[in-house]
Amino acid sequence: MAGQDISKKQWGYSVGGTGTDATVITTGDTYLKRVLMSAEASADTFALTDAAGDTILNWTAPLGLFQSVDVDAKVKGLTLTMSSSVSRCALIVE
Repeated sequence: MAGQDISKKQWGYSVGGTGTDATVITTGDTYLKRVLMSAEASADTFALTDAAGDTILNWTAPLGLFQSVDVDAKVKGLTLTMSSSVSRCALIVE
């Protein structure tokens, strides 16, 4: 399967809509403020890691199918893996 579509926005990155493979969002230093996740079904998963492979976020969708998580951290690189090709994720950066 392919990686997700990435759209660079004024506020950060909008990701999702195509595949489920691990997708490199950025390799540089980024101040990640918040992650917004919208799942297609409960039990869909989102895994966000940094360039070293360390876990920033590992989330399984609850019945509400939406979650907002404050991160407020400077990270080196961002890679996102989602279990559903129709789920969406917004990465709010500074």
